[in-house]
Amino acid sequence: PLPPLLPSGPDPHSPRGAMAGGTQHRVNVSTRRRNTTTLLLLFLLPFACSKSMPMRATSGSLRASLMRSRSASVAFQRKRSFRPFPSTSRCNPSTYRFPPSSGSGTRSFASVSGPVYDGPQGAPKVTLFTKEECTLCDRVVATLKQVHEKYPHSLDAVDITDTENEDWYNRYKFDIPVLHIEGQYFAKHTLSREEAEQGLSEALGGNFQPREGEPDSSKYDFKE
Repeated sequence: PLPPLLPSGPDPHSPRGAMAGGTQHRVNVSTRRRNTTTLLLLFLLPFACSKSMPMRATSGSLRASLMRSRSASVAFQRKRSFRPFPSTSRCNPSTYRFPPSSGSGTRSFASVSGPVYDGPQGAPKVTLFTKEECTLCDRVVATLKQVHEKYPHSLDAVDITDTENEDWYNRYKFDIPVLHIEGQYFAKHTLSREEAEQGLSEALGGNFQPREGEPDSSKYDFKE
């Protein structure tokens, strides 16, 4: 007959074996608790963004981890939801005052009014109604630069947050960028290369016609 298999570890009936078995049992219990806490965090973390999430009977470490996750998520969402102009779903635009007349005499950004680039004498004049840190305005300028050589024109920027441009601010505050050609409405929000070429071609030929759909926020009375 084959000899009996010998245990690889210490004899569990000996004092040393009993001590080793107790240590291994404590390690296993600690590992299971740690794994359970990790699984709970992974399961509850998607709900940490919700302000209505109930904080029921949980361990102190789990509650602290969830509170830290919720605070970080709220701060991140506040940063993403920042808009230079108020949104109609978050506040009443009729109560939002024009920045220079707010009484403080200061403004958040520098004025961007002035010529962007010049064109040859007699070339059509394009006016861009914009403000500081307007990424859509930067895209419109890039499109106009692409067609500048083929359709010469000059481009001037009008910062609607300047004190003297309060009327333009009231009209275009929710729709910049807005473009004019020779003082007549041309486009808003975006501008494709085809649209730019067509508008400038008409202006160079002296038969530019203003487009329909010019925005005018001042004619709307926002009330709650």
